[in-house]
Amino acid sequence: MVRGVVREWHRDDGRGVIDSPETPGGCWVLYSHIDMRSAAELHVGQQVELTFEQVTSQDGYRWRAINVLPEGTDLSSGRHEVADAPGAFRSSLRIEFDEPDSDDPGPGR
Repeated sequence: MVRGVVREWHRDDGRGVIDSPETPGGCWVLYSHIDMRSAAELHVGQQVELTFEQVTSQDGYRWRAINVLPEGTDLSSGRHEVADAPGAFRSSLRIEFDEPDSDDPGPGR
């Protein structure tokens, strides 16, 4: 990961640009690239750590973020509560299967 600074953030589009010495001209970032242990939003001037890849062109940029970790994000826990973050969301999925009836032979039996 390298350190960078958010140059611009378009909240309505959920995209922006991060500057770092390793990504000359800027690194394009989308909200889905932001580590979800933090709010999925960035702010101009915010310090971040990022991994990136070189691309032919992503909205005019030669670099695209893969993962962005805002400064101050606690990595010690797999779960992070986001306070005062109206754009944050959380989802979960639980699947349960009924136990087969002992009298039901089931398909193909």
